[in-house]
Amino acid sequence: MTYWHDPRAEAIVTDAISRMRDAESLRGAGQAREALALGRAGLELLADPSVDRENAVELTAIITLTILVEELAAELQEPGASGQDLVDTLAVLKRTGDAMSRNPEANAAAPNGWREMQAKWIPLLEARLMTR
Repeated sequence: MTYWHDPRAEAIVTDAISRMRDAESLRGAGQAREALALGRAGLELLADPSVDRENAVELTAIITLTILVEELAAELQEPGASGQDLVDTLAVLKRTGDAMSRNPEANAAAPNGWREMQAKWIPLLEARLMTR
């Protein structure tokens, strides 16, 4: 069983996730500017047309990198993620929040921290999109 609709997408997502891990390491070492550059590079990879922005695996990478880039950009007072990355991340956070509110089983199965992430990031991403 494969999660990839396009074989190129697997390599791209793997590379983007590697950049995200490296960015997290740099961030932990106090190198926020370098971490931001790597996070942005990961998001640029995920903008490739072979990446299915509706696929759960690919969307997870987009969401995680978007949040990382937005955190670092805010810290450094620099521009953050692209408008498309903001829109896609916001849509998923809202969509899953709506689904969880309608389905108690989905709500109970939500990963630890998911609701807190939604509560924090939905308003922040909405505000970022308003200022573009």
